[in-house]
Amino acid sequence: MATYDLEEQEQLDEIKVWWQQYGKWVIAAVVAFVLSVAGWQGWQGWQGKQQQESAALFEQAVQARAGNNAAAVKQITAQIMDNYAGSGYATPAAWMVGQVNLEAKDTKSALAQFQFAFDHAQGAVMQDLARLRLAGLMFHTGDAEGALQTLEAAPADAYAALFGQLRGDVLVTLKRTAEARLAYQSALTAMDKANTKVDPIYAMIEMRLDALGDGA
Repeated sequence: MATYDLEEQEQLDEIKVWWQQYGKWVIAAVVAFVLSVAGWQGWQGWQGKQQQESAALFEQAVQARAGNNAAAVKQITAQIMDNYAGSGYATPAAWMVGQVNLEAKDTKSALAQFQFAFDHAQGAVMQDLARLRLAGLMFHTGDAEGALQTLEAAPADAYAALFGQLRGDVLVTLKRTAEARLAYQSALTAMDKANTKVDPIYAMIEMRLDALGDGA
């Protein structure tokens, strides 16, 4: 039976790979979602001036991020989080500045901002993405138990595979092999239902599951 005894650095490298694979995708999905929702809400006149102002600030933050102006990103996103926490832009603004702080190796601030994103996420889609990102960062910074607790509630079907994979990774770190096996199997099942077996992530999860053995 194969074994799955990763060294600390190997675990960290795997987490970074996961982050690289999913981080940009999550941000892109969230920005597209928020902009579409915000556009509809603006058309309906939802919160009128507040929504328009937060949208304008978020666009400025996006431009500052594109220009690698970390100071401006922090200043603008702070305005959104402080003054427009109830808008649809507060959560992605928190993620944006959290990523900036991660790149600067300020994980304490990044964790606080990802927690803010989770606390202010609106709707099931945003809440699931917020939980996934927060749990991923907790795991990345060594809080496996906190990550597992954050992942506890079942997500929407669209995110079941991502949750299952991350749960499996966390459980492996906690040496809860039988539970990790079930988590990876649930991730593969979710991908089967979504017809995404060709996704390279599917093969990666299969490899991790095979490395755990059959439990015999």
